[in-house]
Amino acid sequence: YIFFAYYDDASTPGVDYVSAYKQLLVRDQPQYVNFSLFPSASINLIGDPFFSPEENAFLLEVKGENGSLGSAMRVYESRSSLRDSRSVFVPADMNVRIEVSIFREIGRGPARRIASFMIPDDGYLNLKRGEQVALNLKIYRLRIEAYINLPDLIEYVKSLADRMSVLSTYERVKISGAEDLLARAKAYIDQGDYVNAQADLYESFLILADTRNSLVSMFQNSAFSTIFVTLLIGFSSSALGGIMFRNRFKRFLASLIIYAFLALALYYMYPGYIFVQDPDYNPVAKVIGGAAVVPILLLSSFTVGFILVNAPYNYGEKSDRRTLSVRSAIIAAFSIAAENLKRRKFRTILVMITILISVAAFISLTSFSHETGFISDRIRRKAPSQGIFLFQQSNNSEVYPFGPVESYVLDWLSKNDEIRLMSILLKNLPQVSPGPQPLGSIINPNLNLSYSVLGVIGLKPSLEIEIIKINQIIEEGNGRFLEDDDLDGILISEEAGKFLNVKPGDKIVFCGMNFTVVGIFNSAKLKETIDLDGNPILPKEVSVIFTDGPPIYMPRYVTPENVVILVSETASKLPLNIVVSRVNIQTYKVENMLPLARALTLTFE
Repeated sequence: YIFFAYYDDASTPGVDYVSAYKQLLVRDQPQYVNFSLFPSASINLIGDPFFSPEENAFLLEVKGENGSLGSAMRVYESRSSLRDSRSVFVPADMNVRIEVSIFREIGRGPARRIASFMIPDDGYLNLKRGEQVALNLKIYRLRIEAYINLPDLIEYVKSLADRMSVLSTYERVKISGAEDLLARAKAYIDQGDYVNAQADLYESFLILADTRNSLVSMFQNSAFSTIFVTLLIGFSSSALGGIMFRNRFKRFLASLIIYAFLALALYYMYPGYIFVQDPDYNPVAKVIGGAAVVPILLLSSFTVGFILVNAPYNYGEKSDRRTLSVRSAIIAAFSIAAENLKRRKFRTILVMITILISVAAFISLTSFSHETGFISDRIRRKAPSQGIFLFQQSNNSEVYPFGPVESYVLDWLSKNDEIRLMSILLKNLPQVSPGPQPLGSIINPNLNLSYSVLGVIGLKPSLEIEIIKINQIIEEGNGRFLEDDDLDGILISEEAGKFLNVKPGDKIVFCGMNFTVVGIFNSAKLKETIDLDGNPILPKEVSVIFTDGPPIYMPRYVTPENVVILVSETASKLPLNIVVSRVNIQTYKVENMLPLARALTLTFE
């Protein structure tokens, strides 16, 4: 048995003593148990500390001046089990802090710690017995990001951009945009608008992270390309010296002067010579030392280029009349090339100009990088009304065309005061098979007839009628559309009605549940009914095409005559895989739609 001891003074708002428990084996003889209850106070932590969509779990741990106070004062939560608030008991009359650690959980593997912060960030809390305070985790996290983490990231990215000097003009513009977003986010925090504050902060973070990654990639590419550029000027200077003079000494002197001029120009104009000495961007610098990289590179490049251009055909070689060694063949090829360069100077100059132009054009055309951030684009599709169309991509997007909208997203939406209407649409998760696979059958129990069903739609009738005018699928004389309280009502197609020989008001069975046919819809009109994204509202199925390689998954809409429509509350109770496929949202003010859509995208991505 486990015995708990608990005591609390009802006159105080918080918990007065930390409860204790003991596990005992109860036998025939009486046992006396002593419990020690320590004075405590309560901290009510509301909200969540998540900042980016990849964060999906957090740990709250109470710590004193000497470290952790034990596992009894820890709280662990994930997005899937998120609560509006949670209470943490802390020792009374003691300096304590709460460490908040944010994690990313991936499958069954260990959670990876992404970020952490302390509450309060400076100093300690000291509460009296029975005292209770409320703290907002979201506010603390946003303030940490706005006043500590993002300013530090901005300074770091600026320092990277400074290393590129004028070559980082575009990156500086992006940094300036991130600073503007940060300033606006701070203003939102002061106004108490934490939704828009988080959106601006996260967009600023995306811009800065993208700029940081692009600069680091640029540094690495510059360091790598420096090796080849130096080898190129070593060969080019030797080739130019060979064109200008036949005397070996003059050729060497001219090549050295040209090489020194090109090397100095590149050293001061091309940033690669700075990064090639940095071990962070050039692994070789860790081995031979950063300061020695450039001298060794310059000396070896000139030596290799001069030898290749000016070496004799068969230096030190023993061969017969029919063959040459590989070394002599290479030297001979370069020597012949050098002689051709000398004899045809004008053509050589034209070829070098062509090569330079081609290289410059290639660099310009391929100087594109993948960027992350928030993009708003206009889609040329017709929608039945204004609103926000929210859907979630599947974790297995190669197979499924959509994924279920997570419950924490719906919870976030339900707390937003700007939303006037939120219509949730349920559909069956698409069947994946080589051919159509029925979800079940509609049965006429009186005639023992059945009709296959390939798709199920669950909705709240009053909301969907207002947004997408779906009630137009019922023609006069075929009953009526569903109402919100038609929990046992069902809509079937005209084809299903004719096959089953049923009419409005008749009883049918679907998935083992009894339903009343409220209306019979026109299949063509259901197919023409579009959602706010301009696409049909019909459920989908995924056809699998097997090839010699990996299978190909082709999503397609199910035939409308094989669809049934139910009230969402009833559809969710079917023994099928019914999920939230999308949410249509309308705000009280039209101008609030885009900011809300932006906040949704940047909060949950």
